[in-house]
Amino acid sequence: MGLDRKGKWQYTLADIEALPEEIWAELIDGELFVRMEGPETDHQDILMGLSFQVELYIQKKKGKCRVFPAPFNVYIKDDIHNYVLPDIALVCDDEKMDWKGCHGAPDFVVEIVSPSNRKHDYVRKLALYREAGVREYWIVDSKYKRVTVYDLEHGTEPVLYLFTEKIRVGVYDDLWLDIANLHGTLEKTLDEERQAGIAEGISQGIARALRMDWRRDVPRARSALPGCLRFCCGRVVWMTLPERLPIRNTGTGCIGDRSCKFGKADYRYS
Repeated sequence: MGLDRKGKWQYTLADIEALPEEIWAELIDGELFVRMEGPETDHQDILMGLSFQVELYIQKKKGKCRVFPAPFNVYIKDDIHNYVLPDIALVCDDEKMDWKGCHGAPDFVVEIVSPSNRKHDYVRKLALYREAGVREYWIVDSKYKRVTVYDLEHGTEPVLYLFTEKIRVGVYDDLWLDIANLHGTLEKTLDEERQAGIAEGISQGIARALRMDWRRDVPRARSALPGCLRFCCGRVVWMTLPERLPIRNTGTGCIGDRSCKFGKADYRYS
């Protein structure tokens, strides 16, 4: 701690490091801000839900960026007078990272407003993030159920969203965060992956089937593609995965819900 040119006391990282571990504090241009109370339940719910949605997106896309929920050290100007603990920070430049945290501005920052820190997030941190080079900054206000989105990279006017709206993260082309459905994202993603896996399996199966000599390879094909091929009335009937239902050979055709023509014979299949 020391005096600046105007005679005002300025704190440094040494003062932060001297604090007990259970005390969270931040530095903005040498001014010390201490967080006395712990976060509320809604705060933590939003924090974990949004972090999870971003992480799920990164894993799905095999992206290089990394998302960090609080507490995460950000030496935002990489000097001794500025140090913050964003609720959520997205960092896409590995060169800014070391074992202590991020040295420089994250690409995307989310702050979740608490009753005692409204001015801190809306005024002080907004100015700091803009000056330091954060590309996008969200203020999530659980009291008023709204999100203020600042596109700091392009300097456009802030945009207000309600919690009921899905909001696109501007640093990506196709990442939408859903505060109203914080805990339903995983099941939706798993369902999408299941459908994609089915579609891919069908595509690969058809490609393999077209390369086969049916008279020679039908036994091998049926083994390689269980449930996708049926041998019916002396002919091979192709069934897509969602249509797998038992087929019964009646001697004159295959009974089922659908039908198709194979030369002179009429085959019904499910």
